[in-house]
Amino acid sequence: MDRKLELLLVVVVVGVFHLVITTLHPNKYLGAENSVQKFQDVVSAADNQQLQQLQLLRDVAGISSSSLSCLGLGFEEDTDKLLSKYKQVFVIMPAKAAGTTFRLFTNKCMASTKLNAFTDHAPQLRKFEKDVDTAFRSELKMPTLISSHVDKARDLHEVLRSATDDTLIVYIHRQETNRLLSAIKHVITSRYCRLKTKPAGIAMVGEKACNVGEGFLIETIRKRGVEIGMGSTRMLTCETFESIKDNCPNLVFMNYKQAGQLQKLLAKHHCPSVTKEVQVNVGSDKKMTVSVVLGGGLGNNNNGTLVPLEEWLLFKAPVLEYSLELKNDVSCQATTRKIERELFACADQTLGISGLSHDGQTMDFPL
Repeated sequence: MDRKLELLLVVVVVGVFHLVITTLHPNKYLGAENSVQKFQDVVSAADNQQLQQLQLLRDVAGISSSSLSCLGLGFEEDTDKLLSKYKQVFVIMPAKAAGTTFRLFTNKCMASTKLNAFTDHAPQLRKFEKDVDTAFRSELKMPTLISSHVDKARDLHEVLRSATDDTLIVYIHRQETNRLLSAIKHVITSRYCRLKTKPAGIAMVGEKACNVGEGFLIETIRKRGVEIGMGSTRMLTCETFESIKDNCPNLVFMNYKQAGQLQKLLAKHHCPSVTKEVQVNVGSDKKMTVSVVLGGGLGNNNNGTLVPLEEWLLFKAPVLEYSLELKNDVSCQATTRKIERELFACADQTLGISGLSHDGQTMDFPL
């Protein structure tokens, strides 16, 4: 804890203790008939002073008087009530954070109400301006639920700026290192190993085994192409947090592992006839064994040795982002980590970040 906060906490405790002791003077309590009322007066006075001192503590720490809002995902709980209040919903996520699952669910959900999904015409919001224009013109009635990967911070900012007072934005979050490792496996296995014409550094061994040269793998990661680079560090920047503060949209962060429960709540409010959860794991049907051909070097990294890709990633993960300079352009990572700590501490790993709760209370995370 910060030293200033520790000192202020001591002040709060000592102040309350002093107030109680000075008020509970022995001579004042010789008359038993007034003891209950006097004790209530003492408690009330102590509570008032404690509230004032706690507010001072919050002000110094930069924390709003509103509590950080963990949201429940059960029926008739907080998120359910938010979805009842806000009729237009955007579900936004980086790559490898249940995006395919939500896109397919949204398509199915909107189709059940005779509406086209916005992303039928604009697969990634704002990536191509003409696609958004086509989606806007395609139908008179707009879909109430829009789900999309976003790969540029500016596209997320556009949603944050443009959201109306009746819009709820749900940002699906995944811790970046965990997301990165999943993206690397996906790109190598589902993209490069399945190409008909394979680049140098990729070689098939039969139909179910693929070998990737360590040098090729490292350069692929370093370039941060496609899903590898479409992460939260690209989305959650200082500019993004400033945009949240400047626009105060109704915004919720949710752990990607809660995709199934969110689907149930979205179906309740947007497509009641959809009762079956959509489960898509792009990696679940990868029946291919991928091995890394070690490239040698000055240590014990034997040249030509085969190591499973998962094992290579496991050993490299702690220094992968540092060694390949994958976070050179990251900004305001401290804010992201503070959000993550609060988010993952919530029982349903869902956190109100900004805007108004279902009952009109302010959801202000100290960004």
